[in-house]
Amino acid sequence: MDYFTDLDCRMINASILAYEFTADGALDPSLPYYDKVGFDPAFPPPYGVIRGLEKINAAFVGRTTDNNLVVAIRGTIPPFDGDPARWILDWLN
Repeated sequence: MDYFTDLDCRMINASILAYEFTADGALDPSLPYYDKVGFDPAFPPPYGVIRGLEKINAAFVGRTTDNNLVVAIRGTIPPFDGDPARWILDWLN
């Protein structure tokens, strides 16, 4: 498995994954960006939490092969996910 060694690219991939984990906090290892972050298979898989009234506030944490922790926080709801007024309001907040 090849991992991006550039930290910026790895963090971009982690940011994308912040929108992909399930309500129970799991991330699917078959997702296209999962391997590019460089999670260490010797440790528990990344774990996420979803909170808030609409269950849109979310973050996950995972350990990488270079002994770092990745914390990715979902910044907004995904664009074009449902009512446009909803995600525009989320961006403004």
